[in-house]
Amino acid sequence: MLGQLLWNAVDKAIIGDNVKRRYNFIRRLPLGAIKFAGNRGFVRLVRYLVEKSPFYKEKFSQYKINPTKVRRPEDLGDFYTTSEDLKERPAKDFLCGPRPQLVFDTTGTKSPKPKQIFFSYKEIEHYAKEGSAGMYHIGIRPEDKVISMMDTSFWNAAWTSREALRKLGCLYIEASKILPEEFYARASEHDFNVLLAEPSWLHLLTQVAAKKGFWPLKLILLGGENITEQSRSTLEAAWKTDVLLAYGQTEAFGSTGLECRRKQGYHINEN
Repeated sequence: MLGQLLWNAVDKAIIGDNVKRRYNFIRRLPLGAIKFAGNRGFVRLVRYLVEKSPFYKEKFSQYKINPTKVRRPEDLGDFYTTSEDLKERPAKDFLCGPRPQLVFDTTGTKSPKPKQIFFSYKEIEHYAKEGSAGMYHIGIRPEDKVISMMDTSFWNAAWTSREALRKLGCLYIEASKILPEEFYARASEHDFNVLLAEPSWLHLLTQVAAKKGFWPLKLILLGGENITEQSRSTLEAAWKTDVLLAYGQTEAFGSTGLECRRKQGYHINEN
């Protein structure tokens, strides 16, 4: 508890909304401090879940897990929250906090039935701070012009990018998922240099650009779907820029992890 209070004080008094300061502070934290904070956070989370969530209270009783003795994930033994749990149980069984203020649907790649994901505005504010540091890490700066085709219909991706880039101070253009031909015609006037998109939609836009001309881009960031390395190489060769991935971010509002330019896996946000 003391560590959390100390971090909250530092966050509010020293870091605030300064994205560069947040990025530099976090990347200089000793690994031991990050692990310690993560372990303490896990302990608090487990106890909070058992107190507030009907699902976890039931499951911990079923698996004979004493929440006061849980210190790390291994202490949960064979218990996992499965995709079947999320599909079969009502959303209210998982909700723990105050009344939710935003809700999104996610189907995932293998689950045709939508799962509902709820957030409070306080959570969105926290995730925006973390997401802005991630955007800064991959090279996006306040002077950049970012255009996004992420759709807003039942999906959090547009909210994720908008809130993080708001903290960063970029010019942000939200095109949503219009047809690639219309996107090409309208986006050409905005002189953007960073593109946010889904892999399948970007392939269609690439076909249009192959006939009409490619824009000079600083970076392409993809989410919503996974992509093969062969497809990534094809897109990078066409656009002559790095294509980075942020797949699988719906449940954490975009703050779980992100690739860097080395493309050797996600940098995981341990906060």
